[in-house]
Amino acid sequence: MKGRGVECAEQPDRHPRAGGGPDRTGRPADSRLRGIDGLPFVPRIVMADVRDSTCPVAAGHSELRVRVTDPPGTVIIRGARIIDPASALDATGTVVVEEGHIREISLGEPGRSDRGNSAPASDNRPARDIDATGMILCPGLIDMHVHLREPGFEHKETIETGSRAAAAGGFTFVACMPNTNPAIDSVEIVRRIIRRSRAAGLCEVGPVAAITVNREGRVVTDFGALKAAGAVAFSDDGTGVEDDAVMLEAFERARDVDAVLIQHCEFRALSAGGVMHAGEVSRRLGLPGLDPRSEEDMIERDIELCRRTRGRYHVAHISTARAVELVRRAKAEGLPVTAEVTPHHLLLTDEACAGLDPNTKMHPPLRPAADVEACRRGLLDGTIDCVATDHAPHTAEEKGAHSVYAAHTTTEPGRIAAHPTSAERSTHERTAAFVKAPPGLIGLETAVALTARAMIETGLADWRDLVRWFTTAPARVLKLQHGSRVSEHPDPTRHLAREAESSRACSQTGAAGAFLVGAIANLTLIDPQRPWQVGLDTLHSKSRNTPFMSWQLSARPMLTIRGTRLIERAR
Repeated sequence: MKGRGVECAEQPDRHPRAGGGPDRTGRPADSRLRGIDGLPFVPRIVMADVRDSTCPVAAGHSELRVRVTDPPGTVIIRGARIIDPASALDATGTVVVEEGHIREISLGEPGRSDRGNSAPASDNRPARDIDATGMILCPGLIDMHVHLREPGFEHKETIETGSRAAAAGGFTFVACMPNTNPAIDSVEIVRRIIRRSRAAGLCEVGPVAAITVNREGRVVTDFGALKAAGAVAFSDDGTGVEDDAVMLEAFERARDVDAVLIQHCEFRALSAGGVMHAGEVSRRLGLPGLDPRSEEDMIERDIELCRRTRGRYHVAHISTARAVELVRRAKAEGLPVTAEVTPHHLLLTDEACAGLDPNTKMHPPLRPAADVEACRRGLLDGTIDCVATDHAPHTAEEKGAHSVYAAHTTTEPGRIAAHPTSAERSTHERTAAFVKAPPGLIGLETAVALTARAMIETGLADWRDLVRWFTTAPARVLKLQHGSRVSEHPDPTRHLAREAESSRACSQTGAAGAFLVGAIANLTLIDPQRPWQVGLDTLHSKSRNTPFMSWQLSARPMLTIRGTRLIERAR
């Protein structure tokens, strides 16, 4: 398609309004990838100067094009639906970015010959003019729960490859969990992660430091020093802090330094040996079940500690109806409790495990439909604050190589599509592979589309909600920004020196965007009707462990802007 600015393949006619009802013509079909052999291809990132619009693309390979406007140039994004939850802005308009800052915001339908009041690009550089009609322009997306595996597990993912996947998924900031080797429990490792993130230059990475030394649950780390070094939160994710006295001390230290504790809620005495949700499906398959009380009881214990200390507490990857209700009651009491839910816990049930695809094995496990419905309701009523991916890469060997090639690919919630190779593996072999496989799936690149499938295409929510769940909501949990204050003024395009200066201060880390003239540009452009298929050649993570392989999806982030750096899809 020509003249869009964002280069792309030809696509069907889009729905006439970006925020309208879902386009239901692209529902998942039994269109699996076939004839794949050998190891998955890891697509390259092509770096090009902004003036180069002819960067080559290898046929059949999905690539991101990184355009660095250095010396600074001008980028005009015209005709987008601008959604800024912080200011309640939801209107069609044009945004001009110059020298890495938002220079102008013009609301209303653009004319093709109208560039607003924008001046010529710096140093006589031609302006990049992007026709974003029908697309959504919003603050840069935030994922507050990812595993980048560095240091120690670089065979699964690295900060660079994880940042590439994040940029492809529309994220400009991610918070990486500390279950690395060594754990993120020292100032040196926190600083190293930040340096590596800046060197990659694809997405800002905020380290989540360990609550306890080496994540062993015994000795609380130095919260003050770690936060001063750049830690954005504290967690022992991968395991929960089980000792009451240790967790109480962690709450007190978090309160004293104004940090949030992100808890992986699981008492291992209740979950030991479980490989999926304990219920009808696990009994039918003869697999050991994971008791949901392991999650719920820890949340209940932690809420009591929160009540005693008033330390900020965040429930990671909430998954059961009772857990949601516990958080709902804590919030009604006025406690500083927040929660996140993953796209897969909004979309899949434990029936997805019936095909024994190791990519459907995760902790917390997929739950029955009643729990999925409770998570959806909790997200809609504000009990659950945000959506986070829990992006957890594993190699094909760890997960079982057959699963990477969609041996039992889930095509719809509750349905399993058998791949031809599944007949070659006995039920015993597939069961053994499922039990042996580590839990987790990659999620950065599918997050927006899967959340849209679960919440927008079902008629439950609108794009305004989805943008909030991935921007201002996680930013508020992590205190990455104090929020845009555009709504205080009737003219959102008005330049106010005090607000611009405040916005610049809040945006220096690239953590959260603000739609204010003068603010550092931190933006994501999403095509809500772009059809695409999840495949080996459309993913940028180093790993490929996803149960959504071959799913046909209908929304996709197209580019991100962080300061002078523009990252876009090459096709």
